[in-house]
Amino acid sequence: MNRLFLLLTTIFICGTDGNLLKAQQVDSLQFFTDEAAIEMQLTTDIRALQNEKGQDVFQPATASLKFPDGTVIEEPIQVGPRGKFRRGYCRIPPIMMQFRNAGAARLSSLGKLKLVIPCGGAAADEELILKEFLVYKLYNQLSDLSLRVRLVKTTFNDSKGKFKSFSQYSFLMEDDGDMARRNGCKKEPMAKS
Repeated sequence: MNRLFLLLTTIFICGTDGNLLKAQQVDSLQFFTDEAAIEMQLTTDIRALQNEKGQDVFQPATASLKFPDGTVIEEPIQVGPRGKFRRGYCRIPPIMMQFRNAGAARLSSLGKLKLVIPCGGAAADEELILKEFLVYKLYNQLSDLSLRVRLVKTTFNDSKGKFKSFSQYSFLMEDDGDMARRNGCKKEPMAKS
């Protein structure tokens, strides 16, 4: 009788812990369905991000996301510069955020997302990002075969303390592979010219 009780208790506890972890993980589809903006603190070595010239080179960062319901999730992630023109022209290059890693249990479901940020620090730069965000939202109304976006008020913090923290509106863009899966399509590799 004691063995049965112990076995059932163990199964219950293990099953509950697994379900709690899944319940706490961010739903990647719901993440882009919700309309409310989120706040994010992104901490990394900004100078290294600015100077990196390679493709798919990532560095450690910490992302702290505050959702509209007040939930805060802070986890280690990886970030890297992306793009071509803006990388050499903007004060901070556009950023690829890699949430999928062992330390990001709750955010790992987001995978790899593009963070689209203003090119400079002027109000006009931020206004252009908001207009670009709205174009994506309009396209979402026209077709499901479009990339979903989520508005983010991002505060950039330099892990080395060499740059003063600053905040700007930006947006996260759905991974194109996720968009393809959501629509029953297959992502094809780009042909190299």
